[in-house]
Amino acid sequence: MIRELKRPRSFYERLFRLTAPIALQNLITFSLGLIDTLMVSQLGNNEMAAVKTANVPVFLLISIVFGVQSGVGILISQYWGKRDHQNISRAIGVAAGLGVGLALVIALALFFWPVQIMDLMSNEHQLSVLGAPYLRIIGFSYVFNMLSSIYVSAQRSVENSGFGMKLFGMSTVLNTGMNYLLIFGKCGLPALGILGAGIANSIANFSTLTIAAVCFLLLDQNEYATRTHRNADWQIIRKLLCFGTPAGLQTFIRNAAFAIVVMMIGHLGNEELTATSIALSINMIGNMPMIGLMDATSIITGQFIGRRRLLVAERICWRSWRILIVWMTFAALF
Repeated sequence: MIRELKRPRSFYERLFRLTAPIALQNLITFSLGLIDTLMVSQLGNNEMAAVKTANVPVFLLISIVFGVQSGVGILISQYWGKRDHQNISRAIGVAAGLGVGLALVIALALFFWPVQIMDLMSNEHQLSVLGAPYLRIIGFSYVFNMLSSIYVSAQRSVENSGFGMKLFGMSTVLNTGMNYLLIFGKCGLPALGILGAGIANSIANFSTLTIAAVCFLLLDQNEYATRTHRNADWQIIRKLLCFGTPAGLQTFIRNAAFAIVVMMIGHLGNEELTATSIALSINMIGNMPMIGLMDATSIITGQFIGRRRLLVAERICWRSWRILIVWMTFAALF
């Protein structure tokens, strides 16, 4: 790796090999809610607006998932840099317990008070009633997503970034297929409408978790010494919160701005809400390469921080920063 840093072209190629799969994975993860919205739109404008409004509070869950995923990714990349497999296992276990606990609290709130929460997004109560069945189910699907995202983040940190792209790509295909079957009632299944979209999303996320669990037990059980998962370490918890909280807050602030805009437009009317939500979704898709670059940089720098090579890590940050400036300039122009 030191030699690659002395040859900028080789370093940038390596950075791109990490960035591209991570950006695609983030895009796939974000597209799950977008796919639900687009397929439900065939039922009518009210149904589409209801699902789009229901996805706004779900962004809080996504922020928590991203924060835990980023925190454990940075921590594991440092342990991977010094080949500390025991602490890698402990970090996975601590992140799983903490992440599921936080996600479950939000999921329960969405389950018990879906109408009240959606009423905050829009002044049209009918949208809240329409979207409530979807919101009740979709929250728990992100509890499954939390666990699979933690394992994917661990794979990223050991530079197997393509695993997450393949795993969540499969999830997207399954989600799309189940949406078609359950929303419109194909192949003898009942037409569940908006509720079918929530069930399809949950099935896709649960399938993703199942595959991730099987891969871990079959491929990584010996390498990461799963017994140490039970030995929670307060130092690891502190580091996880230290690394994950800023990333989660950053995502939360960005998603909160999205939610505020939707809430303001939602009080103007149904059509305005639908158009604005779609436009903002497209804007968020454009941010995925930037997020992928930041994640890839954190992985590489984390490995060198773990090896106590701080000057090399600083050099990597400066090079990635230059790329980020170019991308932001390009995005602002177009």
